[in-house]
Amino acid sequence: MGINISPPEQFSKYNIRSVDTFVISEPGSTGTDWRLHYSFELFGLKCDQFFITRQVIGESFINFEIKNNYLLIGNRAYGRHSGMMYFQDKGGNFISRFMNKAFTLYDISGNEFNLLEKLKPLEIGTNLEIEALVGAGKKNKIPIRIVALRKTDKLAEMAVKKAIQEQKKKQRPLNQETLYYHRYVILLTSLPKEKQGQQILVLYRLRWQNEIAFKHLKSIFLLCHQPKENEEASKSWLHGNLFVALLAKMIVDESHLFSPWGYP
Repeated sequence: MGINISPPEQFSKYNIRSVDTFVISEPGSTGTDWRLHYSFELFGLKCDQFFITRQVIGESFINFEIKNNYLLIGNRAYGRHSGMMYFQDKGGNFISRFMNKAFTLYDISGNEFNLLEKLKPLEIGTNLEIEALVGAGKKNKIPIRIVALRKTDKLAEMAVKKAIQEQKKKQRPLNQETLYYHRYVILLTSLPKEKQGQQILVLYRLRWQNEIAFKHLKSIFLLCHQPKENEEASKSWLHGNLFVALLAKMIVDESHLFSPWGYP
C-alpha cells in the first residue's frame, strides 16, 4: 500500500528511498538501547524495509538492500566512506549530508584540498558544485560530487547554536571548523552530472517526510519507550508494534480508495 505520487521527471527512473534510524529506550533508560533502521519510499510514503538492532549497530547505508535503480538519501551520519564503497560495489546511487573529518577530500587529480576554503567565497543563497574524490586511509578513492548551498545569516546562526547545544549535551569538544560548516547545506552524491545541484538540493529537502513517519510511531504507537527489558521480549514487543503500525497505515491508505458504489 501507500500513496502513488510520481517523482520529478528528472528522477523518474530511480526508486527513491529515504533512510534513517529511530532510537528506542528501555524502562528507566535515558539513552539508546535499540535502533530501528527504517527505509521509506519517498514518493510512495510507505516503509519498504526495516530491522531492529542493539545500539552497537550504527547508522550506515550498508544496513540496507540496494539495486541498480535505487537512490538512497541519508543524513550526515550516512556520509561515510564505508557506505560510499557499498554503492560502488553493489550499484545504485546516494545523497547524504557532509560529515567533517569522516574522510579525506581530494580533487580529481588526487590532490588533497580543504572544502571550507572553497565554500567561504559563496554568497548567500547560491550553490556550488565540485567534482571530488573521497578516501579513508589506504582504501580506494571514490569519485563523488559535492553540492553546497550557503544559508542566510539567520539560518546559519540557528544551525550553529543548535550544533553547540547538541555537542554540550553529549559532552563532546567543540570543533570550530565543524561549527563553521553548519553555515552551509553540504551534500555528497554519486548521481551523474546531468542531475543539477539545485535539483539535488530540492530532492534532499523532502526527507522531512521521514520525521512525520517517526512522529506517528512515537505519538500514536508509543515506540520510543518500550516496556520490556528482556531481550527476546523486547524484540517481540517492538516487532508486534511495528506490524500493527504498518497494518494501520495500509488500512488508512486503502480507505482513500474506497467507493460505496463498488468501483475505484
